[in-house]
Amino acid sequence: MPRPSKGVRKPWTVRLPMALNTTVVDAAAAAGYAHVGDYIVDVVSMAHAAGIHPQPQVRQERLPVGA
Repeated sequence: MPRPSKGVRKPWTVRLPMALNTTVVDAAAAAGYAHVGDYIVDVVSMAHAAGIHPQPQVRQERLPVGA
């Protein structure tokens, strides 16, 4: 049976470090989520609503166009 629509969404590809992946998968399961992506969306939404806006740990230089 298909899940109900959650509206228009933008697909993303995100690469998590393996240790963080394990933590996120375990946390999602412990919280009762059937889909890890739903858990990640809820965590990010809650952090944003709470005003939590982390800064990148490493700044990457932008490459010039055509590089």
